[in-house]
Amino acid sequence: MVSPTIHYKKLLSSLKEAKRILSHVPNTYCDSTYHHLKVQSYVFLSHAAIEEYIEDIALYVLAESILKYKNNEHINKCLLSLIVFETVYQFDENTPRKSLKLEVVENFSTFVHIAKKSHETEVGNNNGIKIENQKKLLLPIGVDLERVDLNLANSLDAFGAARGGIAHKFKTKTKETKSSVLASTKQISKDLRQLDEEAESVIAS
Repeated sequence: MVSPTIHYKKLLSSLKEAKRILSHVPNTYCDSTYHHLKVQSYVFLSHAAIEEYIEDIALYVLAESILKYKNNEHINKCLLSLIVFETVYQFDENTPRKSLKLEVVENFSTFVHIAKKSHETEVGNNNGIKIENQKKLLLPIGVDLERVDLNLANSLDAFGAARGGIAHKFKTKTKETKSSVLASTKQISKDLRQLDEEAESVIAS
């Protein structure tokens, strides 16, 4: 087990850096537009750091699982899940996937490569940390975050909604405070350690 991964350590470092923007903001209230905007900025920055972490973990599990297969032809939980999802996508007429020929599907290594590229594209197109984003990023690599920690999945969903509420409306005030947003990100970052450990578990499976 390698946990905490370099990606988790980077997340903690990024959140620590983002926290600097809250300098001189009162803990439990905002008494100026400047303070409100600083709190909103922290929500944006911390959301970006958390989103980047989840995307990086998805790509990390994928890359390590592919490497294990290339080195010793070991098929772990990630590759099994990846193949299942790609197969389902191939039969879904509403999914913009290139239809594969039978000889490609029958060649496991080629099919894995195509499925990998497809999921990398999915990760690259991601924009958020809500439940729907979690499922798109993690389920195809064999990680069910709702099973790992339902509270974490819901907390990420709520934080994603809070960020969306700020992003899609011009507001110079927010109901959030320095203490509330710091408490949220502190708990989320702590709980994300479980995702880190689950990622390593999937790679080792």
